Amino acid sequence: MKSRKTPVWFSLLLAAGLLTGCSQGVKLPDEPAAEQAAVQIAGTALSETAVSETGTTAGANTEEITVQTEPAAESRLTFQPKVCSQYMKEVFGETMCQAWSSLVDAMMEGKDSFACPDQDTCDWVIGQFPYRCFPVVDGLIATSPDTPVSDGVGHFSYTVPQEEFQAKVRAFAETVEGILNETVKDTDTDFEKALALYQYFANHYRYDNELYKALYSPDLEQRETSACHVFYEKSGICCELSTAYSYLLMQTGVDATVMSGEDHQWSYVRINGKNYHIDPTFALDSGNSLAYFMMNDERRADTGYPKEDYIITSCYTQFHDTPEYTADDDTFSELWDADCDAIDHAHKSLTLRCFDGDETPKTVQFSYQGY
Repeated sequence: MKSRKTPVWFSLLLAAGLLTGCSQGVKLPDEPAAEQAAVQIAGTALSETAVSETGTTAGANTEEITVQTEPAAESRLTFQPKVCSQYMKEVFGETMCQAWSSLVDAMMEGKDSFACPDQDTCDWVIGQFPYRCFPVVDGLIATSPDTPVSDGVGHFSYTVPQEEFQAKVRAFAETVEGILNETVKDTDTDFEKALALYQYFANHYRYDNELYKALYSPDLEQRETSACHVFYEKSGICCELSTAYSYLLMQTGVDATVMSGEDHQWSYVRINGKNYHIDPTFALDSGNSLAYFMMNDERRADTGYPKEDYIITSCYTQFHDTPEYTADDDTFSELWDADCDAIDHAHKSLTLRCFDGDETPKTVQFSYQGY
């Protein structure tokens, strides 16, 4: 029930969800000294003098390395290891999200224990949160069945050596930061961030037909699903693509998670207090089309996914009292039959090429003031 991962076949339908960016101080784990001088993550640099011993640690690594923060370049987005969306809090609960925050702190400091109220919370957090909230560490940590939660302290283990864990986190941080700063600015509105990343997915990633086939064929090599495949391999299937898209949005401070229907998964976002469906998988190879961007429930149903089939964030709905979510705003209906030819950030306006049956496309201006 609370295994580390939803079964692969179920992941395709339901797994994964994401987070809002919690702008905590960026603290990245230790790395080999030979690489230290060359690495700069999130506008910070490691300092060899900033070493202090802290509590219990895993393996041979017994020191906490504190990153010395330097002023970030203007309009530069920085990697946030600790993200957890309002949707996650509403579905899993505040207690689990607080335990997740403590777990991230522990991982980034090389420890193997974290503040956690009970074993049930520990199992859920380690089993469900990494896939959604920190994809690179999913599978790199595991529960410690021989060391149960005691006196408010939970325990976990690393499945790889500390040096490898640290290297993977650093590589992931660099990759995510690179994508964000290639795509969006910290001065963009939430709508602009969502649009920029939607177009980025449409033009940079492809659908992984081989993985899709492998999930249903015992004769082909099986593979776990992960948003990391999208970032590293520039391809994925729906559960990977939607998780990756939502994760990047949360890194920018936009509240997002995933929503699933029959045999498909997409992203779900909250902008200006309203919910919208965004489907990054259907955006692939679509050029500048906005057919699956900022959809309401009615539009999503028209594309084949009715509201009665929706499952948000967690596939284990029998264990969570999931709120009733509604996406009923039609502000962006004009986008669904249009291509975006240009964006005017100064005037908050899009130049759209609209299609109406067999008629010649017409060019119109669309204002997104307030978004």
